[in-house]
Amino acid sequence: KTFTNQNMGTTSAAQSITLTNTGGAVLNIANIVANGDFARNTTCGATLAQNANCIISVTFTPTAAGARTGSIIITSDAASNPNTINLSGTGVAVPLVTLSPMSLTFSTQNVGTTSAAQTISLTNSGGAALNLSSISASGDFAVSNNCGAGLAAGGTCNLSVTFTPTVGGVRSGVIIITSNAIGSPHNVGLSGTGVASAQTIVFGTAPSVVAGGT
Repeated sequence: KTFTNQNMGTTSAAQSITLTNTGGAVLNIANIVANGDFARNTTCGATLAQNANCIISVTFTPTAAGARTGSIIITSDAASNPNTINLSGTGVAVPLVTLSPMSLTFSTQNVGTTSAAQTISLTNSGGAALNLSSISASGDFAVSNNCGAGLAAGGTCNLSVTFTPTVGGVRSGVIIITSNAIGSPHNVGLSGTGVASAQTIVFGTAPSVVAGGT
């Protein structure tokens, strides 16, 4: 089976392989395994009656650019055991965004004050240059970064996120990263809790009364 060009990190449409028992007895199937950048689903059970058939569906998810090969190996009690079906496809280099962590939680923070920064690592885990259009934060959160206009394949940069609650209670937001990577925009969930400062009561001195006389 040969698959057409497929972007790295994405999964192709399935191609079907029909397995038929052309022998004179029940076929006992021990295992059906896919290797390489290929995966399989199947309607085949542990046995297959004489002249019956079942379907093996194969998909291709390239982990690297260029020619990729693999196989389906069918182990059974057939005379030809094991039966091998060769698979091939071509991975196309594309930028891929990997974020760590995928969410951030800030501890309680007084309203109107800014937390210490937390860091998110952004990695281009694909095989082509990553072009970054924008990195922004919503809600009571702010973000800065050292990513520049983008990252080469395998490159990593950092996002620095702070939390400045405007009111008390649970606050939420999101980092939104827009780029030319598959799956753009990519989001990182943010949360934190604002704490209202205690009010300060100032006790003044009561005005004094001076009695006058004549």
